[in-house]
Amino acid sequence: MVPNSFGFLPHLPQVPNIAQVYLFFLQGD
Repeated sequence: MVPNSFGFLPHLPQVPNIAQVYLFFLQGD
């Protein structure tokens, strides 16, 4: 669901972690 377009977090191998960041931006924005 979340592509590799997150160039600011390339060091995070955990997909769930990226998902939380994605949701954070959706709510934080």
